[in-house]
Amino acid sequence: MSWEELDLIQVLRIVVDIALVWFVIYKLFSVIRGTKAVQLLKGIFVVLGIWFFSSILELKTVQWLVYQAITWGFLAVIILFQPEIRRALEQLGRGSFFARNTQSEEKAIHETIDAIVKSCNYMSKRRIGALITIERETGMSEYVETGVDVHGKLTSELLTNIFIPNAPLHDGAVIIKADEIVAAACYLPLSESPFISKELGTRHRAAMGVSEVTDALTLIVSEETGNISATKNGELHRKLDEEDLRKLLMKELNPAEGTSASKSWSWRGSEMDNWIKSPWFTRIVSLFLAILLYTTVAIDEANTSRSNDIFLPTGSSDVETMENVPLQVDLEEDDYVVRGVPDTVNVTVEGPRSVITQTVRQRNFDVFIDLNDLGPGQHEVDVLHAGISSQLSVYIEPRTVDITIEERSTVSFPVEVDFFGHDELGETDAFASEPVVAPEEVDITGSSAEVDRIAMVKAIVSLTDLAEDGVINDAPIRVYDAQGNELSVYVDPSTVSVEADVSINDKRYPLTYELSGELDDSLVLQGVNLNPVSATLYGSLERLDEINMLEPLEIDLSEIEETTILEVDVPVPSGVTRAEPETAEVEVAVEEAIEDTLDDVEIEVDNLEDNQEITFIDPEEALIDVNVIGTQDDLDDLSSDNIRVWIDVDGQVEGEFYADLQLDGPEGIRLSTEEERVRVRIE
Repeated sequence: MSWEELDLIQVLRIVVDIALVWFVIYKLFSVIRGTKAVQLLKGIFVVLGIWFFSSILELKTVQWLVYQAITWGFLAVIILFQPEIRRALEQLGRGSFFARNTQSEEKAIHETIDAIVKSCNYMSKRRIGALITIERETGMSEYVETGVDVHGKLTSELLTNIFIPNAPLHDGAVIIKADEIVAAACYLPLSESPFISKELGTRHRAAMGVSEVTDALTLIVSEETGNISATKNGELHRKLDEEDLRKLLMKELNPAEGTSASKSWSWRGSEMDNWIKSPWFTRIVSLFLAILLYTTVAIDEANTSRSNDIFLPTGSSDVETMENVPLQVDLEEDDYVVRGVPDTVNVTVEGPRSVITQTVRQRNFDVFIDLNDLGPGQHEVDVLHAGISSQLSVYIEPRTVDITIEERSTVSFPVEVDFFGHDELGETDAFASEPVVAPEEVDITGSSAEVDRIAMVKAIVSLTDLAEDGVINDAPIRVYDAQGNELSVYVDPSTVSVEADVSINDKRYPLTYELSGELDDSLVLQGVNLNPVSATLYGSLERLDEINMLEPLEIDLSEIEETTILEVDVPVPSGVTRAEPETAEVEVAVEEAIEDTLDDVEIEVDNLEDNQEITFIDPEEALIDVNVIGTQDDLDDLSSDNIRVWIDVDGQVEGEFYADLQLDGPEGIRLSTEEERVRVRIE
């Protein structure tokens, strides 16, 4: 159809069609202009440019790859790999070659860098926290809107004053564009990266977050350490001094020191940025795209066979894998049971996309093994399917399964009760009375081999639930072998009723102690104190009644060098759940020993018969000096009247012999003599 053949209505229809599409595209460009989406748009333009030139130059492979990417990968890739695609397209749309610096701009950049460096150094020395984001190619409009408009000429004084503590705008980030402070108190997105050190605060996370989604350069001054850090492209540079900071800013903000070729590319990239920001450029490009889109649709509708003239595969065939598809067993014989059947398999289908989509969504097919013609024994059987379209090729993993068919057996077993849930109840020492189970027995069906392995059948009961009203009506049944392995068998009924009372038993016992070892000669024991003086045991009432007292706490005096508080385990008798407390504090009080001597203490004689007389040979008299060791207070009150020294001559006959000296005195005082025995004669 030529233009001459078009009537006015058709022309108006075409114009309206193109105008509406142009309006939508133009509005879309207007919305994303000034945001980081502009960089994505640049990347899309690059991809479309490659596709356009590959069509003109008839680069079949490139054309096919781009077509596949646009046709099949657009939606899936954006959904699955959105962060990566965003970063990749931004890299196509930005980079060092999209920056341009004239001589006047370089001077302005140097002034900007000087102001930023001076301000950061000032705040670093005084530990004033700051967060400064410098806009580059990616627009920052959405973050500017979260703050307060400033639009002031960038100077070190203004920048520093914003971050002075308690200043109205000191919280949040300052956004700088060229040599202008655009806004302050702005909110930046926090990074969710798990690799950021936990010692870094919110400023550093915000700086990392904005560097991950834009090409902005962000500076951070820590108010804790005064360290200066910088982020760009998701990288963190820490502990920058003045020279490092200046070099970084010169490198990132003034790339004009490159080659002439890079400057040429910089000019072109900057011009492209200016064009995109121009409303007229946006309108013209939108109109061009609208006309191109209309032409493409019209040509496709008029001649769908046009695509056969170029090498563009349709890609109508696709592959999809469905995981965890249930595997069914087809066995009509009731006298058999089957072991070794996996619960699920994976099914892969290949064919037309539309048929695959319907099959995957509905899953109205069966995957099964047919065992009807097989008898008892081990078998390798194929995994079959039914209900899948003949247009699809089907592959099942695994293709075969090894199964065992055994004769079915049924037995009755009594039900035991297994209680759990002490922690949930809040008491680890809860006990249930003898439970009443109904029914007392259950029927268990399985293979003969499995049934022969049955050792115990248990009803699993929660003490928490049982404590509420004393009865559980649906306690599940579990079947185990002698090693405690759960068996896969059929239980009828699968639940039972359990009735029991839940109680908590405890009894208190006094704590005692037993001393062992000897104190150092320079120390004297003042006393032993227990805290607490009793402990509570938890267990069955029958076992608690059997316990009369606890074993004493063992205290070794040989390890005591000063007054000490020991933590000693409370002994727990067998058959008892636990003791509370588990340990007791034992204070062993000692004092420095004072040594003294009691002179001429009389030696008494025990068990001397009336018709006998005793004569002391060594010593010549029945007197001896006694060494005493104790505290000063004890020794002040001590006299020979408090000391008894004696020998026992029971059973001795006439003649001379040695008799052992025995000493006794107040508790806490150690007694000794230079000689351990005396020489006497009985006549």
